[in-house]
Amino acid sequence: VDAIIVEVDGLVFDGDEVSQNRMARAVTAADTMDETTEWTLHDNAVATVTMRQLKQACRLAGEAKTAIWNDGRPAPLGAPGL
Repeated sequence: VDAIIVEVDGLVFDGDEVSQNRMARAVTAADTMDETTEWTLHDNAVATVTMRQLKQACRLAGEAKTAIWNDGRPAPLGAPGL
């Protein structure tokens, strides 16, 4: 989970849990999804990103985290074939 990285619009973001929390706070505090902020990317380059991009990066990182945590676990109850 600490090594998760995600790409949105050619920008590569860290996707670890600390980064997900930071992204979520920035998006929550924004007035619009088109608002921009300076963000340090995975390679330590600073880029101007939109809240929409941060929201998508946070979502992709969360999905990657869920996939890692669920790897090898039994299918959820009610899943097809159960």
